[in-house]
Amino acid sequence: MGGCSLEFHPGLVCGVCEEIFADDPTWKPRLPTPDLRFTEVGLAVEQGDSSHAKVCMIEERIGGPFQKYIHNGSARLPASVQNDAVALFLSFSQHAQYVLSNGQVFVSDYQGTFLS
Repeated sequence: MGGCSLEFHPGLVCGVCEEIFADDPTWKPRLPTPDLRFTEVGLAVEQGDSSHAKVCMIEERIGGPFQKYIHNGSARLPASVQNDAVALFLSFSQHAQYVLSNGQVFVSDYQGTFLS
C-alpha cells in the first residue's frame, strides 16, 4: 500500500459506518457514534540520488493520556476497554471494513487520546 493510500484510507472508516447506517434509516445504533479523527500524516523524501533516498512517515503528535483500543496482534478488545463506547465503535468499524472489503482490508492498532 503506497503513502497516498495510507493517508486516504483511514478517512473511509467512519464513512463505511455512516453508509451502513444510511442503508436502513429506521435502524439506530445502540451506542452513539463517537466523533473521531485520524492523525495527520505525511511522507518526507530525502532530496538527491533517488535510488538511495530515505523516506520517512511523519505523524501529528498526540498529547495527553494515551489509550490502546485494538492491538496489532489481536482483533479482540483488551479487558480494560471492553465496555468503552469508543472501543466498541472501533471494533464494529473494523468488522464492517473487513466484511465490506471481502476480507481485503481493515484498520488495525487503534489508539489515541481524547481532545478537549
